[in-house]
Amino acid sequence: MKKDFLKTMLFMLCALCAFSFTACSDDDDPADAASKVAGAYTGDLEVFMGGQSLTTAEKTITLTKKTATTVDIVINNFTIDVTLGELTSTVNLGNVTISNCALTETANGYTFAGNVRIPNVKVPIGTMEMTTDYCDVTFTNATINGNTLTLPLSVGVTLKGNLLENLAITVDFTGTK
Repeated sequence: MKKDFLKTMLFMLCALCAFSFTACSDDDDPADAASKVAGAYTGDLEVFMGGQSLTTAEKTITLTKKTATTVDIVINNFTIDVTLGELTSTVNLGNVTISNCALTETANGYTFAGNVRIPNVKVPIGTMEMTTDYCDVTFTNATINGNTLTLPLSVGVTLKGNLLENLAITVDFTGTK
């Protein structure tokens, strides 16, 4: 009888151990939105002025997780070509970080928006150089669908308190992770 009791207890202990173990997988999906979209996206960055395409260059834009629902967008060595009359100048906005962009979930992925003001950007024009009061880099309706980032940017330039609206610089980026 003692032998049967020990067998039963051993069987119960084995059954309890079998039901208490769980498996873990290394490829589980991240739990939050920012972890899902964070990463480096490489693709084409196309600059438009007055609706006319000026340049296209390959670029990598990085999204880094800030909180569970926000990301920072990092564009290293962000340069754009600007045409004023017959002169084309390369304007270097430097390393641009647009912080705390809130992610909104959609049926196909995520949307987000953001902006940053960059003071004292130097604009070379021929042999001269102007310094802006600031440049505003703004985007709305940026999307992430799967591994594809679509980021439409506008760049507003303010010089001596007046917005130079005639520049109408827009930048479109589409890249994949």
